[in-house]
Amino acid sequence: MKPLVDFLQTPVRLGRVPGALRRRLLLAGGALMIGLSLAACSQPVTSTLRCDAASPIAAGQRVLVSFRQATSPDAPAVIQRLQTLAGACVRPVSSVSPTLHVYVVGGPVDMAVLRARWLSWEAVRDVEADVLIRRQ
Repeated sequence: MKPLVDFLQTPVRLGRVPGALRRRLLLAGGALMIGLSLAACSQPVTSTLRCDAASPIAAGQRVLVSFRQATSPDAPAVIQRLQTLAGACVRPVSSVSPTLHVYVVGGPVDMAVLRARWLSWEAVRDVEADVLIRRQ
């Protein structure tokens, strides 16, 4: 194993490498570059959400969020973090207690995915879909 390590660590000018080995090295390098390029292109495109008070949230899902500590539901840092994790616009609707708040998330929502993303934030204790109960 030691001779192989010594051989690999010895710098060699590419001009002195035999033809077949040079072609293999160039092909391996080209394949590596193509692979890295494809991997970079496959990353999700992150865009800044444009969520302001003037833009309505159509077909939103109401979500109950329970925080571990008392939290201001409309604090910019809280809203920004929830929007980043959700990948959608988020607006506070009401507060049930200092730690339990109702938000509306814009667009179609997969509650399982949203719940998993928001629970990944250590400040969030629980996330549930808000079900409105209407009297008959």
